Amino acid sequence: MRHLNGSMKSVLETVCRVALVSAVGGLGATSLVGCDVESPTPDDASSREEAFPPSDMVGPGAGAETVTLAQVKSCLASSAAQGNNITNVVNFGAAGQQATSTIAAAGYPAGDCYLVVSGGDAANWSTVGNVNAQPAVACTPDPVYGALCDVGGVDVSIFVPAGSTKITFDYKFMEWDYVPFEDPLQITLYNQAGQPVASTGSQNSCEFSNKQGSDLSIGNLRTVAFSVGAFQNTTVKIRFQASDRNDHILDSGGLINNLQVIGGAMPCGSAVCGGCANAANCAAIDADADGVNACTDCNDNNPNIKPGAAEICNQLDDNCSGVADENSVCCVDNDGDGVTGCNGDCNDNNPNIKPGKPEICDGVDNDCNGLIDFIGTQPVCAPPDDDGDGYNQNDDCNDGDASIYPGAPESCNFTDDDCDGVVDDGVCATACVTITDGVNGGSSEDVPLLGDYPTYAAGNDFGAHTGISSGGNENHSLFRFNLSQITAGLGPNDDINVTSATFSVHVAWNPSYNQVSVHGCNANWGEFSASYNNYPASNCDANPTSSFNAGGVGFRSANVTALATQWLTGAHANYGFMLREAPVNSHYFYTNGPTTELNPKLEICYFVSH
Repeated sequence: MRHLNGSMKSVLETVCRVALVSAVGGLGATSLVGCDVESPTPDDASSREEAFPPSDMVGPGAGAETVTLAQVKSCLASSAAQGNNITNVVNFGAAGQQATSTIAAAGYPAGDCYLVVSGGDAANWSTVGNVNAQPAVACTPDPVYGALCDVGGVDVSIFVPAGSTKITFDYKFMEWDYVPFEDPLQITLYNQAGQPVASTGSQNSCEFSNKQGSDLSIGNLRTVAFSVGAFQNTTVKIRFQASDRNDHILDSGGLINNLQVIGGAMPCGSAVCGGCANAANCAAIDADADGVNACTDCNDNNPNIKPGAAEICNQLDDNCSGVADENSVCCVDNDGDGVTGCNGDCNDNNPNIKPGKPEICDGVDNDCNGLIDFIGTQPVCAPPDDDGDGYNQNDDCNDGDASIYPGAPESCNFTDDDCDGVVDDGVCATACVTITDGVNGGSSEDVPLLGDYPTYAAGNDFGAHTGISSGGNENHSLFRFNLSQITAGLGPNDDINVTSATFSVHVAWNPSYNQVSVHGCNANWGEFSASYNNYPASNCDANPTSSFNAGGVGFRSANVTALATQWLTGAHANYGFMLREAPVNSHYFYTNGPTTELNPKLEICYFVSH
């Protein structure tokens, strides 16, 4: 709703109207098309939150009183006689949206009635303060408008006398909004069985070609003609719907009048033909080439559906009577399977399809339960077995490898062969090897890098040094172990999985409690060529792999599993590691001690997978 100027206020205060608020679901019926209009512009409700005193609010329902059925009849119908065809009028919608009102007409054709969508009370249009202050009615998704809110309306029941062929009426779309095309109006015809058979569609662009950005705009006059020749001597229903789009603001409606139930041919350009005023002449259109033009054909995209066609049991209106499967055509057992369409046969042309038939995997609803290839929630089609191992995609944890399936023999191969969720469970034999220089063929290299003698290549010295030197310089040492006794004999498809790797070194003296860190190295070195100057600490990782406390005489150990894994898998060349400590203390370690048992050791536990 908008703040209206004084001249518009005086007009609206004297319009004969019925405030109607309604909702109709999507019907797939013909929509109004063919108008030359601007593209819709998003409506930013937040930019319109203006406050007005109640005396400034003008709109449908102002000064409202209760409206009788007789008043509504006279407002909608073109004459008293036509009013007699209106048998009932029922408003519906959320609370506060069902009230009706009427005021003497002025400035509009006599008998015009007014519909409005309302986020609040349609009877008095009370909007004190913010125009968004009305109670929000639940919105429903819509493929065109995003969401429709505050939906309500009126059902008008109309008796169709014998000899009648159509119901016609005029309407104009109205909107209180600076942005056109925002809030849809839909008008729908229902047959005597309550089935929707024709609709104007929930579009308003055709009705709003004169929108000029004012507060209130009234669209061009449109005439709707609904075909009712198939419903003679029955009561049909027309549902008038106005819906608010997203913003809960009182800003859409329509003027309707001149309702008539009459005979004669259906005009081209009517709602049945989908036309705005400038739509193509549908009398010349026969899209499905069935000999019946678009004005008369109720489905001009299917040559089997047209007036005069034989009605068959298929849930379609084959003969354009407005009723699907009429005259009990579904009560004939066409396929001789003992069940008719009246009794639930969903395909009476195939004796293998009927209630009670076993559902099989064939893309068809064999048992007529409304589900294809399903019994309840259970599918009847097994997924494919891509690798041909006898287990389908639902059961096989790897349907691209025939050696992997539930119950397959587990191999030591880093794979869950038997699909039990455990990799290599219990089949990989672990071996542990301790490499010590001079013991069981083991060999290693070590070099002390001495800060007091920066160019001296100490070679295979008796010990390794870390920390501060006697001259106040830094000492550190390199270690590397020969891993060939582990890699020897491995095949090209064998993989090593290191489970643990432990480096141990014997503290010879200076049992201070200070951390010594282990740093993986990234450059090659030689035992008899490396010196403090030519192999700086920057050749090794700045961050240590692990560390150990060197306090007390005896062996101390560090975890080097990550380094050993890189060396043995080929992820990193074996350049060994460097021992370092902060230059506030010093340690001396045996490298070629009094006995080989005191030499540094590397114990690696691993298994080989194939």
